[in-house]
Amino acid sequence: MVTDKDLEFYDTISPIFHGKKYRIPSPTLCFDERRRRRLCFYNQRFLYKNVCAITGKNIISRIAPDRGLTTYSIEAWSDRSWDPKKFGIPMNFDIPFFEQIHHLIKTTPYQNLVGSSHNATNNALYTNHTSELKNCYLISNANQVTDAYYCSDIKKSEQCIDCLSCSKAKDCYECVACHDVAACL
Repeated sequence: MVTDKDLEFYDTISPIFHGKKYRIPSPTLCFDERRRRRLCFYNQRFLYKNVCAITGKNIISRIAPDRGLTTYSIEAWSDRSWDPKKFGIPMNFDIPFFEQIHHLIKTTPYQNLVGSSHNATNNALYTNHTSELKNCYLISNANQVTDAYYCSDIKKSEQCIDCLSCSKAKDCYECVACHDVAACL
């Protein structure tokens, strides 16, 4: 349900280009469906075999190869020998905005995994949306984790297996939504 306050907000954030206000339309779908559609672009847990468009090497990627998106390995992405500005296009007010966004999505390269390029050197393979991992395997959405396997949404933890949404956990197995715990099963 869209309230009067929502309509006021949409009017407030509607952009103005060249003196003309482009009103944001009211939603036609319920909140849950809008959220589902927004998150359909967000892949944290599924990994695919892919090929780096720069080096031609086989890589593990969060981007499925059948999506038709250009994918770069973390190392090639970070190298910056390629020019990201070449993918920019000027705004064209004669073409619908979302058609232009779709063009950018299809032509702009993507990093194969989101996270630190040091994960591979720290024995943290098959990880996505991560940073500061060491000796980890099949981890997603994590940072500052050591010796963990098959976990998601885990922070500042060590020696954890099959854990979900834990922080400051140590020596834990199959824990869910735990904080500051040790030796839990």
